[in-house]
Amino acid sequence: MTPHVSSRLPGLAARLVTVGLLVLTTGCKRENCTSVPTAESSQTAQGSPERLQDAGLDCERDAERRRPEGLQVATDGGRAEADFACLGRLLAPNTGSPAEFTMGAHAFAQTDNQGRPLAVPGLEVQLFDDNRIPDGSRCDTGCTRAEDLGDGTYRFLAAPEGWLAYRVLERSAGAMRPAVLRALEVNFVPAPGEAFNTVFEPVLDGLHQALDLPRDPQRTLLAGRLFDCNGRPVAGATIGLRDARGEKIASTPITRPIYLGPTGPDLSLAATTFTGQWSVTNAPVGTGTIVVEARADNGVVVACELAATAPDAMSVVRLRPLRRDAPAACTR
Repeated sequence: MTPHVSSRLPGLAARLVTVGLLVLTTGCKRENCTSVPTAESSQTAQGSPERLQDAGLDCERDAERRRPEGLQVATDGGRAEADFACLGRLLAPNTGSPAEFTMGAHAFAQTDNQGRPLAVPGLEVQLFDDNRIPDGSRCDTGCTRAEDLGDGTYRFLAAPEGWLAYRVLERSAGAMRPAVLRALEVNFVPAPGEAFNTVFEPVLDGLHQALDLPRDPQRTLLAGRLFDCNGRPVAGATIGLRDARGEKIASTPITRPIYLGPTGPDLSLAATTFTGQWSVTNAPVGTGTIVVEARADNGVVVACELAATAPDAMSVVRLRPLRRDAPAACTR
């Protein structure tokens, strides 16, 4: 039975991909605010405990000035300030011993007859344990293929606590379903309830048509979600793009970030809402990677990560709070 491919924008938007990220901001490191002075503060203090203490207080004040402003989350009791106390403190997770996982490949913004995410069989799911996706579509050194179980789920081995990257490809065009666009994601953590993301081409076409935007097959769709330190979706942040060297990518009418409102993607919105969701429909591919960052009202970067890109593809970006070992392009 051919699955129903909805062209209704609210239904499409209501299930924008769930994602997140972390980043580094000021040169005033938290450890320098306690017992470890910076080289500059040591020279200025000339060994004086009082001056070292003053340098530490100055650093604390600077950290307070750099505190993100205007970011909120939804709670059972109403709106609350987003928690970004972990900014610049976390590290990418270490890998552990491999374990077996079985996960679905879910069609972006589509559900089955029972309202569950639509699982798509017959795909090639490539896994990269070094968290890097090479150009092209080959699965060579460092790449493994998940086993297609025939019901839209896929079995594979991976480290439970480590990050990996995946690429989902159309293995063979199925007569009983629309064509599937390739999907990419890095910093993916296998866990119960997670799924590989993919998208039907008619759904992507419908998104562009509903927003009255062209679809450039030489560019990529970025879709993501911003979370705070407690894993809650964040409202009030703006999304920006940089190239792999850290240079800002100018926003244009067809590449500007689009934020999710109550009824779907809304071009009038200037920041994330309480879903934390955003997308860029025609992002440049560049050299195969692009930097995605999220900023607070006062310009503080609260998240920044590299995203894999490819022509005519969807790239999922999980924006979690800025981590201490963020990519170099995030600190420029």
